[in-house]
Amino acid sequence: PQRMNGGGVMSWSDLREVRRLASDMGVKMHMDGARLWEVQPYFQQPLPEICALFDSVYVSFYKGVAAMSGAMLLGSPDFIARARLAQGAMGGKGNTMIPYALHCQLQLRRSVPKFQSRFERLQQVVTLLSDPALGLSDVLRFDPPRPQAAMIHVYVKGESIEELEEAHSAAMNVSGVRLWNFLRGRGHSCSASPGPEFYFEWLMGEANSKVPDESIVAGWAAFRDV
Repeated sequence: PQRMNGGGVMSWSDLREVRRLASDMGVKMHMDGARLWEVQPYFQQPLPEICALFDSVYVSFYKGVAAMSGAMLLGSPDFIARARLAQGAMGGKGNTMIPYALHCQLQLRRSVPKFQSRFERLQQVVTLLSDPALGLSDVLRFDPPRPQAAMIHVYVKGESIEELEEAHSAAMNVSGVRLWNFLRGRGHSCSASPGPEFYFEWLMGEANSKVPDESIVAGWAAFRDV
């Protein structure tokens, strides 16, 4: 998924069509799969089938998988051999990567089976907060409107980050619920709203997926009423 637009991604059929066109033109395709794990539930395709559409693939182990550090580059033997040379030329080879590799393997086995439930939970929460009956449309919106990955951008309406953070602190004193860690700025889709707004990135993880609906609604209701 693309991070700049809240995890938005093209459809599976469109991705396959891009692959067909690239093959017809002799163009190689590389996947920056830093958040491949987050988007796989949206595609509803096995990871090997998604990766098979690309000539090379990069995946990250320290983001959604939450390993201490690390990533992996996959491709043909010749491609990987040339990548190793480039890595060494830029001083990227450590004495040993075993501790990182072991922790990546452990976290990968532990985390990947849970991304489907994380994705479904984010869908549930977005549907809940988008209910007109809650009256929250005056303070927030989602980009995209429906999650396409286990992450989404939440746009909060307000004149400035300072004003919103002050209201957030007041709401937390009422509800005891922290709604975001920090606001990132205007975002790419600021033109979609008639007034000023600022966004934060909501990544559905193992911990926040367990927060009950009542607490989430209470937090946003308190923010709305500040």
